[in-house]
Amino acid sequence: MTRPQAEIQVVIGQTHGAGATTIVRALGVEHARANKRTLLIDLDLWSVELSASYHQSQSKFVTLGEEYWNDGMLRSDAITEAIVPIEENLWLLPNHAHWLASSYLGGTAGYDFIRALFGTLSMSYDSILVDLGASVADPKSKTRSFLPGCAAHLAAVESASRIFYVFSSPSEYEKWRVASPRVEHPEKLFLLINRAKKQRRELLTIGSYSIPLVFIKQSSELELDPTLGL
Repeated sequence: MTRPQAEIQVVIGQTHGAGATTIVRALGVEHARANKRTLLIDLDLWSVELSASYHQSQSKFVTLGEEYWNDGMLRSDAITEAIVPIEENLWLLPNHAHWLASSYLGGTAGYDFIRALFGTLSMSYDSILVDLGASVADPKSKTRSFLPGCAAHLAAVESASRIFYVFSSPSEYEKWRVASPRVEHPEKLFLLINRAKKQRRELLTIGSYSIPLVFIKQSSELELDPTLGL
């Protein structure tokens, strides 16, 4: 019997510190504890905080991209070597800072690689959660800017069944809404507003816990669970 393909969910923070990485980690734990084979993937352009949070400073992600460029295929053993077990039913594909600087991960090469990688991984897991980091750089710590819609991110978004876009505060969401931005794949999009106090960000989670978030879908408030205490 063929395994159903994994549900792929990507999380994007509107700014650095909005809570995207925390949400990816929390969802990962929830899915793993629900007995789903769950993979976390770090595609943060700026700081790869997901990898750092699990103390993973080494990564074979770029090597996978290089091998795909040279061979036109992804070897299952190479993918297995690049993935780190975290806990029961939970794994991580870590990355390192400035990964996008590799010529194997930019442009058409990066787009094709990510699409192929997700296609392969989706056959081995029940749930894949992708941290895309912030859509813009943190002006306090970054001087170099990337195009937010980079090829790797575009491939991830197109592969996803759900896209979570996280705002750091209600006021930031309101500014975004008033600007009437063009929304790609609106049928997949869930907008989240983080109402947590800065010092309590580490408590942010999803699922069976109370969380200081308001969920919004298509600009309409949606409380997913009445027990969340929103």
